Amino acid sequence: MLRNYDITKFGPEDHESRREFPPKGIGQILNELGNLIFRSSIRAFSSTAGVQVVEAWVLRKIGYKKVISAREIAVAMSADEGQISRVIKSLLDKKMIARTQDPSYGRRKLIRLTKKGERAYELVEAIHLSREGRLLENIDENEYSQLLETIEKIRANANELLDNTDYKESDFKHREHIA
Repeated sequence: MLRNYDITKFGPEDHESRREFPPKGIGQILNELGNLIFRSSIRAFSSTAGVQVVEAWVLRKIGYKKVISAREIAVAMSADEGQISRVIKSLLDKKMIARTQDPSYGRRKLIRLTKKGERAYELVEAIHLSREGRLLENIDENEYSQLLETIEKIRANANELLDNTDYKESDFKHREHIA
């Protein structure tokens, strides 16, 4: 099934839906790329490992660290703690993780994989490595390093934007598109 639709084919010849879209900004480009990867991940993780994408990401964090708190997962994933709590509950319900009290800090719970979780984690890792290889096919080491360096610069700028809560209209003067 064709998934790359030609947007100019929607609507009659003289209809306004045929107009060109404005150039995409970097946020939109990265969001669309993320959506493409996310949508294909849904199928891979759910049909093979029996987990949703975000559950797979959390399993990877737990599997790598062996013992971790929900807060550490949220920070590592730049995610909302409420979202991570819901994922943790789902993984607990699926019996893929277990929670125990942190002996050094009684209010904190530590999370570990169960045997079932370890099997799911191994599948998730295999899927991740396979998909990562496919995504980076035809990209040499230099291009990859440059891509990561550029993404880190964008991430730093995005973090600054996230920290800025005092917006005013003058912050948004029209700026020419870079590309």
